[in-house]
Amino acid sequence: MSKPAVILYIDDEPASVRLVRKVLSKRRDYMLLEASSGEDGLLLAQFAGPELKVILVDINLPDHSGYHILERCRQMPNTKDLPILAVSASAMPHEIEAGLKAGFDRYLTKPLNIPAFIDIIDSAIDFSRRKTHQE
Repeated sequence: MSKPAVILYIDDEPASVRLVRKVLSKRRDYMLLEASSGEDGLLLAQFAGPELKVILVDINLPDHSGYHILERCRQMPNTKDLPILAVSASAMPHEIEAGLKAGFDRYLTKPLNIPAFIDIIDSAIDFSRRKTHQE
């Protein structure tokens, strides 16, 4: 059996983290890493290893914006090509458009649509694994 795909979730909202943890805990092929600040998230991203396949980032963090996290992750060799998904309660069309233009691979809005969330995570991990095998 292969190692579980690691998903890093950077969010300071405990209820959101609990929900994602609960949803992903049903999947034995996934392992969730959690960070409640941008700085902790960047450290985890830097040292997570090759099993890290997807990064979920809240747009509004106490120490950094999700956009800053995105920019920094795109500069790190081990995360520059990973799917990075915004997760935000800000759901106005112009905010979603701004997130996608900034380079987020997807922009998910809270509250999460759980079936769609799982499909998006599965697709992102499949993409990440295919990309790893091509290199």
